[in-house]
This record gives sequence, structure tokens and C-alpha cells, in this order.
Amino acid sequence: MHQILSAWLFDMYTLKILGSRGKKFMNRVVVECRKIGYSAIGMFSVLIIIISFLLGSCYMDSDYRSYTVIEMFFLPKRQEVLSNIEMNWLTVWANSINGWVPLILPAALSIGYLFVLSEERESGALRQLLLRENDRSYCMSKVIAAMLAGGITLLIANIVYGIICYAAFPSLSCYPAEDVSEYIACQFSEGIPVFVINYIIKTFLYGVLMNIFAVILSIYMTDKYILICLPMMINYVWKQFITRGQMVAMERDGNILNQLLSMANPSNILIQKWDKTQVGTIGLMLFMYIIAAFLFVRKMKKGRGQASVA
Repeated sequence: MHQILSAWLFDMYTLKILGSRGKKFMNRVVVECRKIGYSAIGMFSVLIIIISFLLGSCYMDSDYRSYTVIEMFFLPKRQEVLSNIEMNWLTVWANSINGWVPLILPAALSIGYLFVLSEERESGALRQLLLRENDRSYCMSKVIAAMLAGGITLLIANIVYGIICYAAFPSLSCYPAEDVSEYIACQFSEGIPVFVINYIIKTFLYGVLMNIFAVILSIYMTDKYILICLPMMINYVWKQFITRGQMVAMERDGNILNQLLSMANPSNILIQKWDKTQVGTIGLMLFMYIIAAFLFVRKMKKGRGQASVA
């Protein structure tokens, strides 16, 4: 009874704020998110990301050999290594998105969205959906659902990985108090609770950002397997171009150019302290999604027009 009353009150509040059209659209976005998140493919993508975190490097010995998180579970000198304060669970968790992990994220985050979209196109369900709603509503709900699905998928995977780190690595309280206070002042100057909240927010935003390439490509391409691989390639080329440009900017003391290129770098979101370049990255991300929604609506209207002529 309490749940029914709460749901009714929420519906009434949503209806008052957004109106009937807004409430219908929000319900449509929720439905699209559930299609992606509740599917086996959506859960599989979370699992893939968790495994990629576990296969990421977390320690390097004196011989410059790096060890993955999984290797640390079975390392013979594990206790000796864990005596280093940098091996606390919070630091290991905060370094989850590193190395080759960002390279596979565009594929892992978009796989659920791409498979759902592909199934609708192949099964004929898309035609039935468009009979009940207009092109703009359908396209906007798809794009927003893709944004949210990317962020939520990465966030869930990272939280589960954080729980694993908490269980497998020592907490800061296990180290000498003097070392802990110095380490916190150096690494978590804003405080651990603020750091954790910021990291969760930035993880979500990074997941949203990494889905943009797949969303744009899916407007014009239909092969889901090519769509899964191509965003990874584009993301790699994009990052190489930005890195090269930043190196040239640093050589020529081009501070403004360097800041602009930083805004276009998806990894800029993950920098620990907020700055104006991260605001620019978020703005650029939202602008790209708006462009994607516009192109999607235009493509759908063009396809409907061709179908009516035929």
C-alpha cells in the first residue's frame, strides 16, 4: 500500500512539473533504460568492465614488472607488498580506469544499447513503436537512454570493483597514523568522503561521455558487430590526436591550445580536482549528444518520407 501511494504521489508530482507530455517522455526514457540494463547483454557488459578492472595494473616492483589486481591475490610476497601504504583499497579502486581499460570502454558500454537498437530494427518493432509516437520523442528517448546507460553501467561496475578492492586490500587505518595523515593530506586533500563522492560523479560522467561515438555511428550504420568495434578505433585515434596536439602545444608554449585540447580529451573528466577544462569537457559532451539527437531525428524523418513515397 505504501509503495502504491508513493508511486501515485510521484506520478502526480511529475505530472505537475513536466505536464502529461513530459511525464510520457520520461516514462519512455525509463523504459529504454530498462531494455538496456535488464537485458543479459547489459549485465554482460558490466561483467566485462569488472574483469577489465581486475586485469589492470596496480603494482610495479623494483624490476619494473607490473602486476594486475588478480595477480596480487596470489602473489607470494603479498603481505610485503601490501605494507606499502599506496596499496590501500581506496587508491587501488581510484586507479581502476587506467592503461588499456579506456580503450575497450566504448565497446563495453555501448553493447547493450546497440543490441537493443539492432533488435528493434531487425524484428520490425521499430515500425510499431513509430506508429505510437513521433520521430522526435523516439530519437530523444533513445539518445538520453544511451547517455544514462553508459554512465550507470560504468558506475555499477566500478562500485562492484570497489567492493572487491575493499575486501582484498587493507584500509588506511591498517597503516601507521603518521603515514596515514601525511598520505591523506597529499592524495585526498579535500577529504576522503568528498573524494569518494567526486569519483563516483566523475565515473558516471565518463561513462556517459564514452558512449557518444557509438550513438553517433548507430544513426547511419546498422551492423551491430561493426558498431561495437568501430567506436574503440575512433576513440583510440581521437586520443592519439589529442595527445600529439598537446605535445606540440607544450613545445610551443601554447597554453590556450593545450586547454582546448584538454577539454576534448575524455580522460580529462577523471582528473581528481575540478577545474574549468572539465566544465568545458562536460559542455562539449552535451553538445555532441544534442547534435546526435538532431541527426537521429533528421535521419528518421528522411527514412519515413522515403517509405511513404515508396
